[in-house]
Amino acid sequence: MTRKVFFTAGMFLFILFLIVSVIPLLTGIKNFNYNSLLFLSLSALSFSQYQLYPQLKEKDERAKTIHSKSVFYSSFAFILMRGVLLVTVSLNPASLNTVNLLKVLVTLFIVFYSLALIIAAKKFEG
Repeated sequence: MTRKVFFTAGMFLFILFLIVSVIPLLTGIKNFNYNSLLFLSLSALSFSQYQLYPQLKEKDERAKTIHSKSVFYSSFAFILMRGVLLVTVSLNPASLNTVNLLKVLVTLFIVFYSLALIIAAKKFEG
């Protein structure tokens, strides 16, 4: 795969996110479509892979370190997000059913993993 593939996939997924989430709001539908969050998170992942492709295409020790540190950072963020969502559900400020809550949680995990990849790559830049 090349960088163009990641950029094209990111743009395509972001356009799908706009279509699935914004157009229903413009037509008068008041409910947010939580399925569109998957498109947003995958576009963030595609753009981060586009950014980091030159550094991660070699399967050297640095690339393995970047992957392992980004998984560690995103797992720590996942634990924090789970705690925040647990408090949110307990206090019930917004009515989210379980499926929509899981969609939000998966989206946040993918976005945090994408950001953790970029942060780890900058930290271990050599």
